[in-house]
Amino acid sequence: MGQSGPENGTDDEDLVRRIGAGEAEALAAFYDHHAPRALGIITRVLGPGPEAEDALQETFTQVWLQAGRYDPKRATPLVWLLMIARSRALDQARRHASWRPLDVISPTVAPLVEFDLERSEEARIVRQALERLPGTQRDALTLAFFQGMSHSEIARHQGVSLGTAKSRVRLGLNRLRDLIKGANGESPS
Repeated sequence: MGQSGPENGTDDEDLVRRIGAGEAEALAAFYDHHAPRALGIITRVLGPGPEAEDALQETFTQVWLQAGRYDPKRATPLVWLLMIARSRALDQARRHASWRPLDVISPTVAPLVEFDLERSEEARIVRQALERLPGTQRDALTLAFFQGMSHSEIARHQGVSLGTAKSRVRLGLNRLRDLIKGANGESPS
């Protein structure tokens, strides 16, 4: 784990800081390393094709424009990027009348397998951290990030108020971040 390189969150934080300072080379490095993951989230919502490619471009345009406002206390650079990608994919989907929300199977951690993440150490840590979350938070995060549901859709699915759904996602993300930091030997915030 002591290696340096793009897998190290600190290096990603440095890249995002440099992107915020206007360094195009940092954006290129961040793109090269994380575009496949972002595209995976996008194609989960949109399917493959030109709309997905447009959403990927919008994602990295937003990274370029908002990197100066990135807050490492709220999310790792990868999580921040994937949240942007998901948001751009949902925006793109809503612009096209033919889009229908994905059917929800069962809110479990199983969708991680669909992203082929089980092969990496990072995925193992994420899966273990997800399993340690309270069930309502884990389900809310699964619905949001792996099923592409909005907060209002999560609220309807779970039979709770919109505020409760938003709180479950926010609290789940914060707890997940702390669990992952702890697993990586960092002190949780």
